[in-house]
Amino acid sequence: MPDSTLACEAVVPLQRHCFRAPEAKAVKPLIAFTLARIRARGYIVKEFHVNGTVEFHAVPLGGEIAQVARCNDGDDDESAYKAACMLAQAVGLETGVE
Repeated sequence: MPDSTLACEAVVPLQRHCFRAPEAKAVKPLIAFTLARIRARGYIVKEFHVNGTVEFHAVPLGGEIAQVARCNDGDDDESAYKAACMLAQAVGLETGVE
């Protein structure tokens, strides 16, 4: 597997907080919960899976600058979890991950 530290990024603002995801069966509910927290802050969240990458966009309803988080180390649930947590951090949510 490629080095996640280099493969994952939150594009605006740039952050590199990659980490190991929890057990596989627990990942999907955590992704849903994290994205729900972002939506509750007034963002529309879109998920994209393209060419082996996972990318989330958070577009604020107020018309401010959108936040983007991308993980290039696979198109699986672990990568989606990493990208979702980076997006949460980009919009100012505490994820408990450093």
